[in-house]
Amino acid sequence: MATRSELRLRVANRTGRGDADNFPSICNEAFYSFLLESAALHSFRESLTTDSVAFSSGDQLKAFPTSSLTGFESAVHHVVSVSAGLTDASGFRFPVEMRPIQWLDKQFPDRKRSAAVSAVPRYCARLAGNLELQAQTSAAYTIYIVTAHLPADFSADTSSNPIALLDTALVDYASFEILLGAELWQQAQIKLQQANFHRDMAILSDQKDPAKIHKADGTRPMFDPNYQFNLSQLQGLYPGDNL
Repeated sequence: MATRSELRLRVANRTGRGDADNFPSICNEAFYSFLLESAALHSFRESLTTDSVAFSSGDQLKAFPTSSLTGFESAVHHVVSVSAGLTDASGFRFPVEMRPIQWLDKQFPDRKRSAAVSAVPRYCARLAGNLELQAQTSAAYTIYIVTAHLPADFSADTSSNPIALLDTALVDYASFEILLGAELWQQAQIKLQQANFHRDMAILSDQKDPAKIHKADGTRPMFDPNYQFNLSQLQGLYPGDNL
């Protein structure tokens, strides 16, 4: 992973505009803006972490756990996937489908009433910094959350680019900004095309060789029919409804 000063030196060499100390603010701003844009387009494996939250029987709402990743913001940017399994490990892990909070309000309007029947967690919604399930849990579950984080601004010249796959693309994009400022339109356009191309190659490389952290436990997911959500659970949540 290249440091910020190393990236700037490569920009200077590519553009023929002097050394790494020329145009530092333009280069630094270009690096960070391109990192943010790239993270928004694709959750690179370096920005993914897996956390877990323990739900006791009857729980329905839990705060997201906070991860600390070197080079990345601690706040959750995007929830990639959610899965669950009985805390006592007596069954397989199963997926929990993410839905908008409006969907939960419509499908389970009385889910928080005191007499609501508990159920297997099959749906959830992100509500600010919390994860809310579609019903109170029927047992103790561990919820596994794979999240992506935005890269932090590597503000020191000795700081390393947190997404190493984008080193070349960052150099191309900063070169585009430098050449654009020098009104070298044709050369700038070429550098912009190269930046997008090298980012596409980085995304393909990441997808072809995903880290284990993309999967909550690094193993092949298995299906257990006992955890399949069914209409009888809905009937329990809404007594008297004919489903």
